[in-house]
Amino acid sequence: MPSPKDDSYLLNIWKKLEKDYILSGLSRWGALARIAGEYSVSPYTVYKWLTPRHKAHELKYDLSKIRKKQKREWARKPENRTILSEYSKNYQKTRRHLSSYIQELFLEENAMSLQSISAKIEEKTNIRFNKKIILGAIAKYNYENEENPILEIDPDFYGIKYKIS
Repeated sequence: MPSPKDDSYLLNIWKKLEKDYILSGLSRWGALARIAGEYSVSPYTVYKWLTPRHKAHELKYDLSKIRKKQKREWARKPENRTILSEYSKNYQKTRRHLSSYIQELFLEENAMSLQSISAKIEEKTNIRFNKKIILGAIAKYNYENEENPILEIDPDFYGIKYKIS
């Protein structure tokens, strides 16, 4: 059962055979199955070697598994667990009151982009929030403060509208 892992020249032969079989009228999977039959390997093995995108995806997946394992090991240490616990408490508290932080920002400036809102909140709280969470907080603020809503002036650019009484 030779594979390109054993003989690197075999990969070029498989590519040529795949092209020939597809030109002869077979489907891609049919061509891969015929190559697999000739070399006594599974069609999935041939697919894996002839599809670089698939191999790149597997390598990326393996790397993410390694990083997850490293993070898990880091989090198991007692001194790091306290750090994570404190961060989690601060994150939940800040997320719960994010609309009030946004209101404070708009008291300082009348109009800001979502990116600048995110950066200023990160300066104040040391916690980064993405656009989706900030938009949710703006919606919450608008629901609670209908008299002074935060409106979208341009795409991703928001300003507060004060009601003059």
